[in-house]
Amino acid sequence: ILTIDGDAHQLTATRGHLRRDRYDEFPVVLWHTRRLRSLSLYWIVPPSPLIRGDLPFDHLVELSIDYPLGEEKNYTDVWRAWESDPNALPRTLEVLNFGHTPDVSLECIRLLPRLRELRLGQRNQKRPDIVPGWFHELRSLRRFEVHIAKPTDWAAQLCDLSLEAVSFSSDYLEEAEDQFLASLNVMANGALGSSLRKFKLENYQDLTRAPDVVSLFPNLQHLDLRGNFLIETGLPEELGQLPLVVLDLSYTKVRTLPASLRGTKTLKLLYLLSTAWLSGPLENWEGDIVLQAGSLADPAIVQGGLPYMYLSLA
Repeated sequence: ILTIDGDAHQLTATRGHLRRDRYDEFPVVLWHTRRLRSLSLYWIVPPSPLIRGDLPFDHLVELSIDYPLGEEKNYTDVWRAWESDPNALPRTLEVLNFGHTPDVSLECIRLLPRLRELRLGQRNQKRPDIVPGWFHELRSLRRFEVHIAKPTDWAAQLCDLSLEAVSFSSDYLEEAEDQFLASLNVMANGALGSSLRKFKLENYQDLTRAPDVVSLFPNLQHLDLRGNFLIETGLPEELGQLPLVVLDLSYTKVRTLPASLRGTKTLKLLYLLSTAWLSGPLENWEGDIVLQAGSLADPAIVQGGLPYMYLSLA
């Protein structure tokens, strides 16, 4: 495992850690490290071997890239041309993380037969989000994460993938709310509907209703609606029928929990940090309060009578 770190203020501990803000070439020693499996390029302009599509690592499984602040926004720069090269990355790659990089060109992932986890960075920064028509061909993909993006843009390409985790975060609704929620129906119409275990829809500033996840994703185990400040209604009454283990409603206006949660036998973590009603007088508390309880059978919890921000149901 190797981290090349261009941030003079960032301290990390990895098996190998080099600090430098720019490499024209990788250090000579790396050319003899053919079996490197994990490489992190943090706040650094990509070294020439990556730009040329000539990474010297035949067994690389995980690659993380986070460009320097300011420079990363120039998606037209020559040193970002490698993103448009389908042969730039080794076929062994399974995990690709673009950190906070905006507007990545996706051709570089098209020919990765083992890719199972993709953290795509930010979209819609300097140009509209471009969702490639071939994205649904990435059959090995199991985890997908993107920031400042719209499910309406991605639904048709994601629906036929057997994804286990999907994360959308941080955007404004530019379409009608009904259209936004309808895109989740499209997403659930294919293999994704039954394969999804974790769904995160976070910080959508204009969203006022929760999606009907019970009918969409019947095998869901982790639901995260944190940061949707205007959500007050829409939690399905049948929510307790899902095999939920984690439910995060922090920073929403949800007032009560569905009564069906009283009978849940799977829920272990319930996050209610700074909910408008459920957190009561502790909504500005900076730490987590942990309540050990056996179940949600107490009607006071379901009716929003307890001022807990965080419940751990062990």
